[in-house]
Amino acid sequence: MNMEIEKLDIDSIFVKYTINEIRDIEQKIKDDMERKKEELRSMVGERYRDLIEAADAIFEMKTCAKGVEEFVHLLNEKCGKIDHTLLTQSSSSNSKSDKQLFKLTLINSVKILTETRRRCWMFLEENNFSAAARQYSLAQHMASSLSSNTMDEQLDGNAQKAIVAATRLWNQTRHMKATILDKCRLYLKNTDTNVQILANALSTLVVFGNKTIEQVLDEFLSAKLDMIKDSYKNADITQTSKDTVRQLVVLFINTIFELDILFSKDDNNNPDKYDQLKKHVLLFYNVSNAENNLKNQTILSFEQQQMLNMQETFFKNCDPIDLTEYESRQQELVQNTIEKWLQKALDLVKTGLSDLLHHITLLKPLLHLKLSIVSLLTEERMQQWSTICNRLLNGNDKEIRLWNNLIKIELRTRAKQVLHVRFDQFNQTAIHRIEQCLEAFQKSSNKTDKSSLEFNVLDYIWSSVDNHIPSDYVWTPSTSRFPVGDAKFSLKAVAISMDLQNLCRELDDELRQILDDVNEFSVVDGSSTSSSLSDSILSTTNNNQSTISMYFDSGFVEEHLEECVIQFCTTFLARLKQIANDNEKIGDEERTLASLIWLGTCARAIPIVCKNLKNALELVTNNALDSTNSSSPDRKIRGISQPKRTLEKTEKTSWLKTREMFMTTHIDLFKQWVIHLSANIDMHLRNRLSTFLDDIPSLIWDEIEIEESLESDKTYKSLIRVPMYCTPFIEELLFYSCQQINQALAHGLDKELSLEMSYRLLQTFLNVYESWWLTEGQKRISIKRIQTRIIQIVYDLRFVHMLLERKDSNTTTKDINERFYKLIENIESEIDPFDLNVLSPYMQSHLQKIVPRSSVSLIVIFV
Repeated sequence: MNMEIEKLDIDSIFVKYTINEIRDIEQKIKDDMERKKEELRSMVGERYRDLIEAADAIFEMKTCAKGVEEFVHLLNEKCGKIDHTLLTQSSSSNSKSDKQLFKLTLINSVKILTETRRRCWMFLEENNFSAAARQYSLAQHMASSLSSNTMDEQLDGNAQKAIVAATRLWNQTRHMKATILDKCRLYLKNTDTNVQILANALSTLVVFGNKTIEQVLDEFLSAKLDMIKDSYKNADITQTSKDTVRQLVVLFINTIFELDILFSKDDNNNPDKYDQLKKHVLLFYNVSNAENNLKNQTILSFEQQQMLNMQETFFKNCDPIDLTEYESRQQELVQNTIEKWLQKALDLVKTGLSDLLHHITLLKPLLHLKLSIVSLLTEERMQQWSTICNRLLNGNDKEIRLWNNLIKIELRTRAKQVLHVRFDQFNQTAIHRIEQCLEAFQKSSNKTDKSSLEFNVLDYIWSSVDNHIPSDYVWTPSTSRFPVGDAKFSLKAVAISMDLQNLCRELDDELRQILDDVNEFSVVDGSSTSSSLSDSILSTTNNNQSTISMYFDSGFVEEHLEECVIQFCTTFLARLKQIANDNEKIGDEERTLASLIWLGTCARAIPIVCKNLKNALELVTNNALDSTNSSSPDRKIRGISQPKRTLEKTEKTSWLKTREMFMTTHIDLFKQWVIHLSANIDMHLRNRLSTFLDDIPSLIWDEIEIEESLESDKTYKSLIRVPMYCTPFIEELLFYSCQQINQALAHGLDKELSLEMSYRLLQTFLNVYESWWLTEGQKRISIKRIQTRIIQIVYDLRFVHMLLERKDSNTTTKDINERFYKLIENIESEIDPFDLNVLSPYMQSHLQKIVPRSSVSLIVIFV
């Protein structure tokens, strides 16, 4: 399994992978651990001697360091003794000689050099970069002074040794300048910064690092770009996506505020708040306030007083930084530099948001993230955002619109992607369940056990299952009865089998879970009191409702939901047709017939039973109207029964179109089933007719006694036989068609489909009999057929025509009726005209009785 496990957090692993894949990941991590342990053992074994040598070297270094430490302590003691001697001599005489003053200066210089490294590190730990730089500059000055006095004859041997030792310490301290500058640059990339400390660090880079303010500004902005990039590329996997995204946005916002305080010109209303970098640069060597506080708080010795005087003298003599050129073009310089940086920063923030939001796979975490960002953007300091942007960019309408131009767009894009993914998963789940249920239906087609109750809609309708009718059912308007909650009787009334009910409810539950997420996303934005998730935000910003309202943009989720639902329905119905076509290619006619009629019935049942499908499309309009009519509306929640709506009489166009798509698919699949059924009947009918005249089955004919008058005024009674019933295999084929329909549709068969089926069957019978009669005409030349069998064929054709005849007057109906009449006339020509004249009235009488009776048994076709 190719993956970068270290970049995945626990939540995303459990969302993205199955349990077996997670177990594989766990096993892979364990294997990696064992492999690393083995590599460590091998490395220790191979490098054992190197480790021993390193340990010896460390011990030697420790001994050397201890010696250096003892030498430094000894040096401090000697300096102290010299100080004590000088103080004793000063107490015995009220004046000091120039020689003693020179020695005291040397002592202080040595002490400063000795303490420089320790004091620099102390200042760096406190993030006081300018103090560390001043300490280093002072030490550098003292080291230069000592180097010029090393060979002075006024110094005794101990003083010279002290100077040499201090010079060596200085040589070891030279690297502190690079360290101080590196620490300044490192602080620029700190996420938890203080503006004053930032000004301290930047002023140190300007004065101590010999940089211009323009160079320092570029370095500062470059560091912020690196931080923005690292915030999403090297995000902590233990943190949630909400925290990492918030950190990214906070980093950008803090940078803008820091730029404003550090580089914007002074504001008349707040003269001490802005342009902090310039102030720190100008006051870089001004340490008199700290020294005066030290003098006032403590009683200093003569040595300490002398050291402070030396420091004050040195810093007063330092040349101040000339900022005349910078001040002359400060506003233009800051504006141009920030404008160039801003485009890069916004591009990086956009990329970071896109990458981090990619790990969010549900709408609810996306909602939490949005609320977190809104709480950030509605903080009190953000009220000055527009003013700050205009001041930095030197314009009246140059606000950086983070929400409208960046965050909202990315949130919308991700929300749409999440919805698409959810519906893709829903589509896969639905298709998988469809295939399972279709396979179960195909297996049950040839069974007559109790399981047929689940799959055969006719058995289900006539059973005692689900006959409970809710008490309020009769009071529910007929337009709102489908579906009626738990009233399964209503589903029995529209002929939906138990297996389809279970399937549709499973799909409806899946859809309801998606809609619950959408509802929660919508409700939080639509009402200030509807969700506990928004309480924390609204409670802190009650005085800024107009600002908060601009972030309520969840309507796009509802609008996009409609697009996703329609796309899901289109893909789903296309997949149903593909499944039907795949079953056709198998070549099993019974399997094909079962799959076509079940899939067609499924397409009809889903818009009836899946109530949330309608809610997902229809209630978007209601929510839009509600949000327009009320500032804090009671938003309607999908998947929950709703009160009477203003749009109750006019359903949403998108729902009507979607329902029409399902019904069109239902009709197309059923017509495809009728074509296969007609072909099946055609085959069986041809097989039966091939031997019909030679091996006619025993049929019951009615015997009628008639009385005829002769010329001699006498009457003659005779007995004639007339067909009473059609040939059995014709009724068998028609009944077979009804059984197929009853198994999946029963009385749910649409009138249009019923007429289509009747027309197809009538056309099939006509084509078969026409073809058969042409073939039979070749045989009649050599074989004389029995007239009774010809009469039975005429009776069968009239029965089929009367049973399946369409009553409309279109061209197709007229054409097929004319073909039937012509075929019957051709066959009647083989019957004796006298016999035909005598039998026809009685045959017509029997047909008028038998056709209505057969229509009752075959009522599905003639509804």
